[in-house]
Amino acid sequence: MIQISSVGGRVGIAGLSAYQAAKWAVGGFTEVISRELAPFGVHVTALEPGGMKTDWGTEASGATPALLPDYVPSVGAIADMLSQYVGHETGDPAKVAQVVLKLAYHDSLPAHLLLGSDALHYAGEGDKARAASAEAWQAVSVATDFSAPTPLPAFPGASVKA
Repeated sequence: MIQISSVGGRVGIAGLSAYQAAKWAVGGFTEVISRELAPFGVHVTALEPGGMKTDWGTEASGATPALLPDYVPSVGAIADMLSQYVGHETGDPAKVAQVVLKLAYHDSLPAHLLLGSDALHYAGEGDKARAASAEAWQAVSVATDFSAPTPLPAFPGASVKA
């Protein structure tokens, strides 16, 4: 089973919440179902391409309605980025199709497969940010265990209101 997701299923970009939430769901579902179906010999992977020269960017850009001022910094910024990116995507759909055909006959699929150098870059940046956040908040995370001493440790960064 080959499912189509996106590198957008590994990162969070303001202005793409609905799109990326759907892609995160595909990735999570794939990860779980791949483990559930493995004992039956069913292989499952989620393809997570970066930008590909399809008509997605044109369609997405053309469907953006006039924005309320509050949405200009998020939705407006991503719409501007897309308008400059369309036509300059790095991914080749024909090469992705070749990968899909080969994966269909492969016995050992990864649960997630990034496609494209841009996908590798953005997923890596997302992984680094999550690792840094986990490290910064580690003391708070472990403080919620029954065996942890009280009171809670200080939160990193800005002051916390009780």
